[in-house]
Amino acid sequence: MIHRRLLPGDGGIVVNGKDAAEYFGRGPALGLLQAPFRVTETQGRYSASILVSGGGTSGQAGAIRHGIARALL
Repeated sequence: MIHRRLLPGDGGIVVNGKDAAEYFGRGPALGLLQAPFRVTETQGRYSASILVSGGGTSGQAGAIRHGIARALL
């Protein structure tokens, strides 16, 4: 399950109340989360607040990436 909120901001991503780097660690998951912003050239223009549960970290990161991409549409 994923709930997301995308608001104008500084590009910060908060996952389940923690900074994304703290939640996922400094691995490939952070790159996945940033991909929709890179592709749409909107880096640093939006902040995301996400609640996610279920699955592993890889599945959660993929679900978040998908959610961010849909929100940017």
